[in-house]
Amino acid sequence: MFIAITKNKQYVNALDEPLLTESLYCPACEHPVHLKKGAIIRPHFAHNKSSLCLIQGEPETKEHMEGKIKLYKWVKNHGYEVSLEKYLPTIQRQPDIFLLTSQGKVAIEFQCSTLPAQDLTERTLDYLKQDIYPVWIFSHHHYPRRPSTSFVSIGSFAWSALRQTDVQALPHLYYFNPSSELFFNLHVSYPLSKNKAFSKSITIPMNKLTVSGLLQPSPLFPTFPFIDWLRHRKNIRFGRNNLRDQPFELQQLFASYKRSFPYFPPEVGWPLQSAFPILTSSYIWQSLLLFKLIERFTPGTDFYVEHVVEMIKQFVQMETIKVRSLPMVSFCFNQLCHEYLHVLKTFGLVTISGRKISWKKALRLPESLEEGFQRDQQLAVMYKKQVNFIPKSKEFM
Repeated sequence: MFIAITKNKQYVNALDEPLLTESLYCPACEHPVHLKKGAIIRPHFAHNKSSLCLIQGEPETKEHMEGKIKLYKWVKNHGYEVSLEKYLPTIQRQPDIFLLTSQGKVAIEFQCSTLPAQDLTERTLDYLKQDIYPVWIFSHHHYPRRPSTSFVSIGSFAWSALRQTDVQALPHLYYFNPSSELFFNLHVSYPLSKNKAFSKSITIPMNKLTVSGLLQPSPLFPTFPFIDWLRHRKNIRFGRNNLRDQPFELQQLFASYKRSFPYFPPEVGWPLQSAFPILTSSYIWQSLLLFKLIERFTPGTDFYVEHVVEMIKQFVQMETIKVRSLPMVSFCFNQLCHEYLHVLKTFGLVTISGRKISWKKALRLPESLEEGFQRDQQLAVMYKKQVNFIPKSKEFM
């Protein structure tokens, strides 16, 4: 750590290479600390080996120290009132960087190591309860390596740090490379599975990014990655990327149609902008919902949005549908249901009048995988028009 205090609670910064004329202490536990410096490592304070600190964890890596310093100086150079490693006693947290803006207090955490998603969520919620806006910046080592498609695999703990600064815009994550001084802004458009999602990324040199740009980046709005999504759909349909975590209840529902999972209805598995907190695959939760709605409300029987919301909430309560905590992303079950019902309306399966829903035609599962994928393609064209996206390739058309 770089900050210590004197007996009189005066802050001392190790980066200033102070002349030590009195004893220094940790701001959190108030145990004695000593200055360490050398030809390679930067000056910093360390606890004595015997001390137990409230916030002392694993030894700090060189990357974390360098990144934290560069971010601190970068914020300071933009004219903000900023503190390095400010200890917050009410929540027993010590963000890497703490600053005051015209909109309020901000805590910036530069996260290099992997940590449980629950720990990251708890720290985020602690800040929010104190009206402190948390910004997580991950090491570039966690930046998802982009394959030839537009979807990436995001670490489970990074999902918990998703931020959404505009309810209509894409949630995003920031990554930072202290050596090259590059930021990587990853905008996540549609979740595909537990960790995979379609995304767009922007690389920004540190000297080109403002602090306000970090806190509230220019919004990006979703477009449907038509070709990549169809490739993914084909893999699911033909079993090369089959989902093995199907609930037993769903297996029974497929069995009642004398089908197995690859023969899923073409009306399920569609990406929704409001589904970020849903951990369960869209193929699974949408199949469950659709089958159960048909089982409960037979053709000719009207139902309402409230019934759909209630059904999803019951699945979540029973943990048949799993959700993850995303404290910085807006989520509403009503919005999720409205969005999926609108997709079903686009496909001609239902009609919507106010909050009343009616079946327009019967659900029909494909007789063969080839028929299933052919119908997938037809619906994808309809879905693409709904989101106003023109594909760059004629593949699958």
